[in-house]
Amino acid sequence: MPVEERVQDLLQRMTLEEKVGQLSKELGWEMYEKDGEHVYVSKKFKGSDS
Repeated sequence: MPVEERVQDLLQRMTLEEKVGQLSKELGWEMYEKDGEHVYVSKKFKGSDS
């Protein structure tokens, strides 16, 4: 499959949260935690235990 088709396929399968995460990942995926269908800013990124 050509790269352009693979990219389009991936973008169609990504959630909005995953797309935003790719654009703003200062610490890479370490700044996010996924719980089922929900994506949260990680405790490591927040710098707290909350």
